[in-house]
Amino acid sequence: MGAKSYIWKLPDTLPSHSREVAKDHGPDMQRWQTRVETEYPHLVAHLIWDRDRLAALEQAVDQVMADTDGIAGKDLLRQSLLNRLTGLGLLDTLLIDDRNTEIMVNGPHAVFCEQQGHIIAVDLQFNDADEVALLAQRLAHRAGRELTTEHPWCDAQLGDGSRIHCVLPPISEQPVLTIRRAPRQPLEVMDYLDGGAMSLELWNDLKRWVGLRRNLLVAGGAGTGKTSLLRLLAEQCGSDERLITIEDVRELNLRHPHVVSLESYRQHT
Repeated sequence: MGAKSYIWKLPDTLPSHSREVAKDHGPDMQRWQTRVETEYPHLVAHLIWDRDRLAALEQAVDQVMADTDGIAGKDLLRQSLLNRLTGLGLLDTLLIDDRNTEIMVNGPHAVFCEQQGHIIAVDLQFNDADEVALLAQRLAHRAGRELTTEHPWCDAQLGDGSRIHCVLPPISEQPVLTIRRAPRQPLEVMDYLDGGAMSLELWNDLKRWVGLRRNLLVAGGAGTGKTSLLRLLAEQCGSDERLITIEDVRELNLRHPHVVSLESYRQHT
């Protein structure tokens, strides 16, 4: 059974002045957030949170806030900090719905998601373009990437395998954000066979061509299973072979004893 998704939210029972208290400690909140993201980057590089991930993050937050015993409203500040580190605002409701495999934000007033291969409009709107840009920067930071007006483009993978693509002006007219959620389980050969994507005869031919070192091209639309198929094909190489992969964003993660996994480097000018 897969882990249950979880998004931290401030409890409804908090006193009415709760957000004002958190706002009053804005500089402290920013300092604590920066420390957690800097000292525990592997704990914040997630899109969807299960209980184990959240428990580990809570321990890190407690370590960072260990010197705040004298601050009034510490419990509230702790919850607010967790919300900053785990939540994605308006997109939280879309992220906890497993039917949504991809989320697309084309500016503040155009949000779409993909379900079962169909793109549908979502009745969500951000306040303005700055809110979208800040959200994109938060996601890029989780992936250890920089997203600024000087570096206005980011394509990266989070620790849970989710893929993000962020673009800021002047490259785009509006801030643009795309999130492609990682599948809970990678596709296996039987998924392709049972789903009718290919026959057993074709799979046997593909394995044979890999053994013969034939050149193979795997092409298709976004989310159609290209990476999964390429992973399965590469894993047919013998254990005495050395595999070198070069990707824009590292996501193949081959199950092979001898792999050198490289990621392309873009130098901004």
